Amino acid sequence: MWNGAVRTVLLVPGNTVITVKTIDGSNLSATCDVKVLPIYVTSISLEKESLELLVDETALLTASVYPDNASEKTVVWTSSDVSVVSIDEGFVKAEGAGVATITVKTADGTNLSASCKVTVNKHPQTIIWDQDLSFLEQWGELMELTASASSGLPITYHSSNENVASILPLGTDLFYLNPGEAGMAEITVSQPGNDYYAPIEMKKFAIVKDPNSIANIPAKQGTYTIYTMTGVKMGTYSKEEYKELIGKHKLIKGLYIINGIKVEIK
Repeated sequence: MWNGAVRTVLLVPGNTVITVKTIDGSNLSATCDVKVLPIYVTSISLEKESLELLVDETALLTASVYPDNASEKTVVWTSSDVSVVSIDEGFVKAEGAGVATITVKTADGTNLSASCKVTVNKHPQTIIWDQDLSFLEQWGELMELTASASSGLPITYHSSNENVASILPLGTDLFYLNPGEAGMAEITVSQPGNDYYAPIEMKKFAIVKDPNSIANIPAKQGTYTIYTMTGVKMGTYSKEEYKELIGKHKLIKGLYIINGIKVEIK
């Protein structure tokens, strides 16, 4: 009698029959039913639990499936919102601003899964505007506004006080600042953004001055000479003395000539 050993290699789960047969012509045989059980996945994970991207950026998520010798290591990828993030075999693409969850799930019936929260932001943009609006003359000349957005998208302007400084649009991309009465107005330049760029705004104060205002009269050789309207000289004052004079309202209401400029104190 001969006792033989048969070595079997289990390739895939399933049922098969192992048959042993004589070769001496007697055609004797024996069989053994073999059932190969699958090795199920016990855990699945992603290397990242969260991810931040800008619109149109891409990233790669890698899923780790254990054990290494699991019979079925195929995984299925899904996105909770494909308008925010699309997924293709682990390749992530940011489609639009928002938040979505990428989920990877086992396909062997164990229903194990892992997920990654993806936040997609719009690209930032900046306003470029180097104009000084603090020295505008009352009812003075129009000033062309030169602000621009780094994105190249069109911008708009708004004034908090149209009586002081109004915005005059000429066409779609040409704007002028129109000085009015003396005072201060907040000028806002804004770009509302789009699917790709985030909105942005910038503010500046426009200060409109009355050139004949007592506080705005320029000094002559560092001094101020004041006359009444009848030609009586009241005196010549240094800058510090003049500042104190008008600051403490020592001049009574009426008309004066200061450094040759007619001024009314109300």
